[in-house]
Parts: sequence; C-alpha cells; structure tokens
Amino acid sequence: MRRIIILLSLICLALLSACSSTASTGNSSTSATPTTSSSATSTAVQATPTTTNHQASIAPTSIALEYYKALQDKNYTKAYSYLDTSAATTQGQKLGQTAFTTLAQTQDQEWGPIQSYDALGDTSDPTMVIMTVSRTRNERYHSHLTVKNGKIILIDNI
Repeated sequence: MRRIIILLSLICLALLSACSSTASTGNSSTSATPTTSSSATSTAVQATPTTTNHQASIAPTSIALEYYKALQDKNYTKAYSYLDTSAATTQGQKLGQTAFTTLAQTQDQEWGPIQSYDALGDTSDPTMVIMTVSRTRNERYHSHLTVKNGKIILIDNI
C-alpha cells in the first residue's frame, strides 16, 4: 500500500510539473471556458463508466466542484462517491474507498488543506473539466477530470 502511495505521489509530482510549466509559459493545448470558482489534490485515477444515476443530468463542472468541495471539507466518503465504481489507478489497480481516503489524507498532510479551487469547462470536450487547486503550503496545481453519466471516470490529480 505504501509503495502504491509513493508511486502515485511521484506520478502526481510529474504531472504537476508538466501543468506548472504549461501554466507558467501560457501555452496550453486545451481550449477552456471559465465556469465557477471555489477550493482540491493528487493521484491518477481511471474508470470505465457504469450505469447512469441521479447525478447523470448534472453538468461535469458541477460534479467536479462538488467533488472538490467534499475534499476541502475533508468529507472523503462523499468525495469518493463522485468517482465511478470502476475507478482504478493508472496502473490498473482498483481504487477502493480506503485507498482513496488514505491518498487524500496524505495530500492534506503533505501539501496542507485545500484553500481554493477553480473550474474550467473544456470547450472541445464537454466531459472534461480542468481544475486549478490551491493548498495552504503555497501548492497550486491542475487536475483534469473526465465526467460521464454523472460520475468522475478519470482524474489525474486528487
């Protein structure tokens, strides 16, 4: 379990570096339109969409904002509920609620609690949401979420 967390943390740091360099140079290959602001961390998660649910009619940006609000409130159970049931790490390992909670708590301990977050809807892909997350230890990073049928099926950063 510890090896998985370390591996995922390294992947996240690499992704953060890539996002930071893209953000600082102003070069972005994604066309996005601003939507809403509020307050988010780091791990690659991928899932295959399952059946639809009551959240299916909610816009992807709203799902992303609710997910990060739950993380900011340290309500990890609620945050996990926004992930599709088949969510797995990029290495293909099933991401259960316990692993997710441990990962989120580790992020909070290492980078500090989430202070704020902004959501951008991708105009070229309506299922994609780009989040900019700020934490108390001056950590600011991007997270890319794909939302289908009201569930997060892919996220590269908690």
